[in-house]
Amino acid sequence: MTTGMIILHGDNQVASRQQLTNAKQEATKAGKQLVELGSEITLEQVVSAVQSNSLFGSSNLVVIENLFSGRPSNDRKAVVEYLLSKPGDVVVWEGKDVAAKIKDFDPQLVRRFDLPKYVWKFLDDLTVNSLQLALTTAAAEQMLALLAGHVRKLIMVNQGGLNLPAWQLGKLKAQLARFDLDKLVDMQRQLLEIDYAQKTSSAPYDLAAALEIFVVRLN
Repeated sequence: MTTGMIILHGDNQVASRQQLTNAKQEATKAGKQLVELGSEITLEQVVSAVQSNSLFGSSNLVVIENLFSGRPSNDRKAVVEYLLSKPGDVVVWEGKDVAAKIKDFDPQLVRRFDLPKYVWKFLDDLTVNSLQLALTTAAAEQMLALLAGHVRKLIMVNQGGLNLPAWQLGKLKAQLARFDLDKLVDMQRQLLEIDYAQKTSSAPYDLAAALEIFVVRLN
C-alpha cells in the first residue's frame, strides 16, 4: 500500500482488515510509528497525531476506525473536513460500506471490499447448495459471523426496529415469511452454541459441517 491518505470500507471485513494489517506492517517496516484512534475523536487529536514525529524523527501512520459510520457530531465533521485536505499518512477503516458518506473524497483514495456474490446468494435463500458455494469463496468463520448478523437483522425487522434501504428491507421481509419470531430466536441460540462449541473445541465436527447441519434443519 502506498503512503498517504486511504479509506478502507465495505461489507467484506475480513479482506479490509487484512489490508489494514498490511498497511500497518508496511509502515512499521518503513520506520513509522503507529497511532491508532477510536471513533470518538477530535480534530486536535487527529492533527496532533498526523503532524507529530517520534523522538527519532520518524513520521506516524494514523489509523482511525469507523469515522464515517459513527454518530454524527461537530467533531466528526471537523475531522472529515481536515482529511479532505489529504493531510498525510492516514488510514480510515470502516466495517461496512460507507460509499454514500465519502463521495467528496478522491476515488483514488478509496478501497472498497465487497462480499463475493455467492455469500449474498446464501444469505438470500439459506439453502445447503448456496452455503456450499459460499464456502468456496469465504471462510467458515466469516460465514458464521455473517449468518449471525443476518439473523439479528431478521429479528430486528420482525420487531420493526431497523431502518434500511427499501430494497434491502423488502428482501428481509420476504424472508420473514419462512420464520416466526420464536424460530428466529432459536436460530440465534443455535448459532451461539455453534460458536461456543468451536471456540472451546467441544464440537464433534468442523465449523463448515456445523453450518450445513444448521441450514438443513431450516428447510
